[in-house]
Amino acid sequence: MKVVPSVSVIIPVYNAERYMARCSRSLFGQTMASIEYIFIDDCTPDNSINVLHSVLSEFPHRKDSVKIIRHEKNQGVSKTRYDGIKAASGEYVIHCDADDWVELDMYESLYREAVNSKADIVYCDVFLHFPDHVKIQHVAHYKTPQDCIEGYYKKGSFFFSSANKLVKRSLIYEHKIFPPLGINLGEDVNMMFRQLHYARNLSYCERALYHYDLSNTQSITHSSGIRSDWEMGKLNTDDNVAFLMAHNPTKYRTTASFLKFTAKLKILRANPHDTRLFYDTYKNCRKDVLKFTCEPLRVRLLYFCMLYCYEFLKLYQWIQTRK
Repeated sequence: MKVVPSVSVIIPVYNAERYMARCSRSLFGQTMASIEYIFIDDCTPDNSINVLHSVLSEFPHRKDSVKIIRHEKNQGVSKTRYDGIKAASGEYVIHCDADDWVELDMYESLYREAVNSKADIVYCDVFLHFPDHVKIQHVAHYKTPQDCIEGYYKKGSFFFSSANKLVKRSLIYEHKIFPPLGINLGEDVNMMFRQLHYARNLSYCERALYHYDLSNTQSITHSSGIRSDWEMGKLNTDDNVAFLMAHNPTKYRTTASFLKFTAKLKILRANPHDTRLFYDTYKNCRKDVLKFTCEPLRVRLLYFCMLYCYEFLKLYQWIQTRK
């Protein structure tokens, strides 16, 4: 009888040659034995897979635990994560980006917490690696999974990434929570909203275990593919808002407004001179702007004013050019 692994780790691979050795060594060196590794080669043009094979030869005991799936053409991170989930057989599923790395006891620590607390989702803090410094991102802790969604716009919000969260595979299949195909920007946020809404409980491992590298802009998880960031973000926003408002409009309304407003801001980055598009898009998010406590009060006041007055919009754009 085939033994079901405790954890399946899904790793999309694209343009990660420079980072692959660091990532794969941290994965294969895990203190936990019962792990399945699923690497999805999204037709990477570099030498990432050869580097992966080279590192794997240093860990012969991991050879039978590794699956490498290759796309014949580049399909984007959403389809890559989708194929990884479909190939996973573990009790729990988690994602890891090929340009990041993990603490050697990460998956053992998260799984132990999951078993002890009988949680559908277990999460941890993360290290954020900037070019000139490292910061620990402490993730806000909420009483229920649904409260995490409501806290999306609040100060100390829940870190919406699939890389620091162990999720029960049965939850994913029971509610058909898969990445939205064709949306290659923010697809993990899309999944997280649905996982948190349907989860019965969650638990917090109060340690930074995941290292998030913010320097590689060419990796699969930093590229949205053919569509512009604005177009991709609009598709994702519409999908997320529709889900939230269909399932708990009272509890999730301000979160939906925050999603709309952040999509509006992307218009200014993509088309800074298209003020008509900015003002015509998601008009009904105006009244909630002052509730977005993830931003300082002075920033919220500027947001509020620029939604009603063009002069304040010009001030916002001028501030952005000075950063």
